[in-house]
Amino acid sequence: MFICKELGVYPFLSPAIQTKAIQKLSKYMTEYHNTERYSEVKSTCVICFDISGTGKTTTIMEATRNCNGLFAHINLNDNQLFRPLLNSCKRLGEKQNPPLKSADFIDYATVVEHFEKRFQTVLSLLFQSIMEQLSTLDSSNLGQNGGNINVVLPKYTSPSSAEFPDLDKSLVDNYYELVQKIQKLNRLLVIHLDDCQLFFCGLTKNAILQDGKIKVGEIMSAAFRLFSKEVLNFTKCKDILWVFSGTRPNLSLEIKIASTYEEQYDVAKSLQDFNADDVTTVLGQYFDLQDMSAELKQKMEHLAGPPKLLYWFIISALKTDLTSISDFEEKWDKIEDMAVGIYKDRIFSTIQSFGLPIEELERYSRNLVLLHTSTLINERGGNLTFKRLPSNWLPFIEGGMIRIRKEGTSWKLFQPNRFLIKIFNEYIEWFTWENIQDLVANIKASATTKSLKGKVFEYLFALELLAPADSLLWTRLGELMKIKPKANWVPKIRQIDNINTALDQDAVYVMIDKSKTDVVFFAETVESETPVRVLCQLTTQVKDSTDKAKNSFNAMFKLVNDTIPDYRLFLAPKSTVDFPQIHQKQFSDANCFWVDSRSFDSMLSFTLDLCDPNKTEKALIELMEFAGSNNKELADRVRMSVSGTPKKRKREFQSMDEFYDALKGISDWEEEDTEIVKEVFITQRIKLYQLSTLTDGKLKEYGLKQGGLREAVLSVIENH
Repeated sequence: MFICKELGVYPFLSPAIQTKAIQKLSKYMTEYHNTERYSEVKSTCVICFDISGTGKTTTIMEATRNCNGLFAHINLNDNQLFRPLLNSCKRLGEKQNPPLKSADFIDYATVVEHFEKRFQTVLSLLFQSIMEQLSTLDSSNLGQNGGNINVVLPKYTSPSSAEFPDLDKSLVDNYYELVQKIQKLNRLLVIHLDDCQLFFCGLTKNAILQDGKIKVGEIMSAAFRLFSKEVLNFTKCKDILWVFSGTRPNLSLEIKIASTYEEQYDVAKSLQDFNADDVTTVLGQYFDLQDMSAELKQKMEHLAGPPKLLYWFIISALKTDLTSISDFEEKWDKIEDMAVGIYKDRIFSTIQSFGLPIEELERYSRNLVLLHTSTLINERGGNLTFKRLPSNWLPFIEGGMIRIRKEGTSWKLFQPNRFLIKIFNEYIEWFTWENIQDLVANIKASATTKSLKGKVFEYLFALELLAPADSLLWTRLGELMKIKPKANWVPKIRQIDNINTALDQDAVYVMIDKSKTDVVFFAETVESETPVRVLCQLTTQVKDSTDKAKNSFNAMFKLVNDTIPDYRLFLAPKSTVDFPQIHQKQFSDANCFWVDSRSFDSMLSFTLDLCDPNKTEKALIELMEFAGSNNKELADRVRMSVSGTPKKRKREFQSMDEFYDALKGISDWEEEDTEIVKEVFITQRIKLYQLSTLTDGKLKEYGLKQGGLREAVLSVIENH
């Protein structure tokens, strides 16, 4: 049989591999249970807070099994009791009469009373559920490998409801009964509360008391301390070990727990990704891998990384009808795609739990690709180290779209794994990690390129050109330049140091040396399908684009003397500078096109100077904040609050009439143009404060069909 075994109740890597983290935790649990070093007085616990997918639960479960213990796993996120309980606690301010807002104060005694009654009831129900399971066990049927306690908790019921459980025993009595049962079995009971970040509901600060009161917005900052207080009231027992785990590492839950428990064992410090040998070892216990080909072994190496990826792959493989090693290899891509689907569902649910629209996943992906591309180009191996993490990274860290690891007092950003790249590819199909690595190798091998400035955006533009013909970029180029991708185009990215007549028309070229041209690609005209060569210059700065355009536009590009027509594309934020008539004539007479990079939804629409993230600390902060934002205006506000750098404010329009009057200042603007814009704005009920949020896409959606009018509107708003 090709399939050796199915996934059971035990961890998926048991007993094939014992990671460093499992070995260390197993030793700790054994000592905790078998020695008197952990007295009944000292309050102890195990903590494990790390990014998603690093094997937290598997490690704790496997270590419990190794020390012959009993494992009671409670996932606060999926649980029908804990999650609504904590959400109810979070809404305490809303339930007051009158309702209180986030900045209002509430008596801390009211908070304590509210939490205590609920936490005591929940703990009693938890202990009763565990005891029901223990009643079916005795030392003779436990075996040598411990077991799992199936904790079944009821749905949450408000204490104000008539259905709120009236417990016949106190919390302390329930605890003592649990202690007696577990002592008779002579086993260690591990009570594992997973996804403990829900205790904080996204807050990072500690609660600050003022005259016995606390701000409503800081209520959940005290939640874990009050929960721990209930646990710490019990007489300590060496047969029961509490484990707290979760994601969101930069919420510093460890610090909050450390302030409550006198001693903690931190599992996260020894967690590690799987290497290629680990992957082969684990897969070998589920599938007969004899006579494995070199190609299949190479595919297995792609699964190296977070243990969760391998787990999802095994789940998917066992759902596939596999009969042989050759069948396994043939269906590999299908299995991998199924595993990627699980990963994507996890991202969706996480993003939604933060109140972010999953429809914006394409924008998140674009921003994150910008981050990852920039880091790889500017740092060998693609890993950057940050002193702090922006708060708007939380949904992406928890969902697994950003992988970071604490190293000392800093955080290291890791390049995306294979599954994540496949998810990115669904939204930006032209993103391939290998291409970026090739680019970096060529840039750094260049003898004349001393700075990497600008290569980030040049390469991003090349990536976008590899997109399908109906992409936003190609749609825009088709409208303005009347060109389209070649038929049956199978594009690729190449690097060159000079433009010549022997270039491959299926390639997009990035110049690796200093040149007047940044990117070269081939297309064909929409009408006659005649081949054309497009020479591109890019800049992200309005001032830079203005200075360049003031010079002769023709001189900005190095042309090629052959039979293929040269089109020249200047992709940059448009300026409002009036140019001489002879200069304007270049655009129509010499196939020169100036495309405003802000006029369509692209990674290139980000206008700040982030070409070199290592250039300044401010640029790096800007890049980090932008990567975690789905809204440029929001990113701007966050950046200012983080960097502390005051942003020069433009004078706002005082009325819509002032805005309409500003439109009239545009050269060749007609009264009819104003009426067209007015009609759209009145129909869509666009208000004064919404002007700064308008984009080309929104204006088009609202019914402003004329591209020239949309550009004019955005130009007036931007430069007012």
